[in-house]
Amino acid sequence: MQVNGTIYNGITGETLPQATIYKVGNFGAMPIAASDNNGGFSVTLYQGEKIQVSYIGFKTLVLDPKSQMKIDMAVDEQSLEAVTILGYKKPKKNSYKVLIISIILILVIAAIAYMYFKKK
Repeated sequence: MQVNGTIYNGITGETLPQATIYKVGNFGAMPIAASDNNGGFSVTLYQGEKIQVSYIGFKTLVLDPKSQMKIDMAVDEQSLEAVTILGYKKPKKNSYKVLIISIILILVIAAIAYMYFKKK
């Protein structure tokens, strides 16, 4: 069955680009597509399979497929809070040390490689 549709933000009505589309069958959910820049998608499903749609910050939906679908996603406020909290998390001091050591190692390796190839 060919399934075409568009995915929308259920509150604002805006389309949702890059939403992940899964087919759900006997072996669980398997990603098969992502919506385009206008929220549109087109997938092929076999009889008995369902369609699952997920997008960060929105509740995941599992739906029976139709040839033409308009999918309104509902905001998942709990996941948005989690994203917000993580978005403002302060990095640990060790993160900076690891970054600086990594940069120094890259520079040392580059200098050794430069000297080695300069001799040849």
